[in-house]
Amino acid sequence: MPITPLTLPAFPRSKLFVDVKEQEFTREYLDYLIDLFNRVGGASFFIPDFSPLTASRIVATDSDGEAESVTDLTNWILGTTGQITVTDNGDGTVTLSDAPNTTRITNADSPYTTLSNDRNIFTNTDNDPIIMNLVVGSKGIYHRIANTGSSGNAVTLNPNGMDLLLGSNSSVKLLDGDVLIIVYEASGPEGWW
Repeated sequence: MPITPLTLPAFPRSKLFVDVKEQEFTREYLDYLIDLFNRVGGASFFIPDFSPLTASRIVATDSDGEAESVTDLTNWILGTTGQITVTDNGDGTVTLSDAPNTTRITNADSPYTTLSNDRNIFTNTDNDPIIMNLVVGSKGIYHRIANTGSSGNAVTLNPNGMDLLLGSNSSVKLLDGDVLIIVYEASGPEGWW
């Protein structure tokens, strides 16, 4: 069986092999390795040219499928500066939480049903009492509810269906200045605590 001579690609000379600051291979060196791999009989492939992009870690595609730099991850994810929860799914993907809301309600919004992403709910009871109905419980949902009123009116907080609120299936009242932080725990009979 005759031996076919291997012609090596031109070795890169204009740049360092490794960008010491970023501790990454340079684009030129990666191109060299790919060309060498292809000539040895490997599968043909290429790495897209992202050199015009400014991001060093995250690149996204816009609505036209064009690559763009991601410089502010929070704003890129959901257009908010609030708390974002990222869950590693273990398969190379992640799940992102909804953007948290800061909600302000008055008696005009009553009865108000909370949303799963309502984090801080400020209730102004100065004109009249407020009725607030909790969203159907789901593990990990939490609310911080504050009665910001000062006229003696209460916020009546109602659990949804058979959900428990502080250990029972009944309403809780928040008086002027009261703040309640509740989290829903789905395992067992806990409910909202």
